[in-house]
Amino acid sequence: MDQKHKIELTKLKIELLILTGLGILLIEIFYYFRGVPFWDNVFDWFIGMTIALILISYAISKTSKILAKETYLKYNLEQKRNDLEKEVKNQTKELEEARKGLEKMVSERTKELKKTVGALQNKNQQLKLIEKMVTDRELKMIELKKEIEKIKNKN
Repeated sequence: MDQKHKIELTKLKIELLILTGLGILLIEIFYYFRGVPFWDNVFDWFIGMTIALILISYAISKTSKILAKETYLKYNLEQKRNDLEKEVKNQTKELEEARKGLEKMVSERTKELKKTVGALQNKNQQLKLIEKMVTDRELKMIELKKEIEKIKNKN
């Protein structure tokens, strides 16, 4: 049984005590006003009134304890809710800062990669140019060797 159900059950018990005490009080008042001489039955009347007042005071003290406990629980729940809201705000702020930091890092890295890609493309063009020059040179060399061979063979 959870705390809420326990509180409700205790409230019902307290209501029953109050009603019982009030019932006894009403009965005593009824007998008093019915004409039963007060001094003839004073002990019984006093006992009945005492029991009624004890029941009512017990019920009132229990009610005040229940109300204090409910107030305490509500305060604690409110406090916990406020603490959780603060924690969520703090974590949200931290996440936002982390996101901004990551975006900055990604932006910087992207710039670096673009520079690197540009440099690599320049290198690639230079290498292609060198390759063409070397290839052309080799082809020229082969041509010249053939020409030298032809000249040797002619002589």
